[in-house]
Amino acid sequence: MVEAQIRWKNALWRAAAILRDRRGQGMVEYVLIAALLGLGAVATMTLLKDEVTALFTRLANTLKAYTN
Repeated sequence: MVEAQIRWKNALWRAAAILRDRRGQGMVEYVLIAALLGLGAVATMTLLKDEVTALFTRLANTLKAYTN
């Protein structure tokens, strides 16, 4: 019985230590910022897809006209 109480107490101390540990906080913030930037880039590319396609099509047609 005493041994189980000691194990339980040790487990609680370890859990409290993990919750107090802030070493990974900065990394999590950087990952969240990178994820938001990635989502923004994907959204921007999705919205501008037709304009970019038209731009490259015009460029390709212009280059073809000069090479023929």
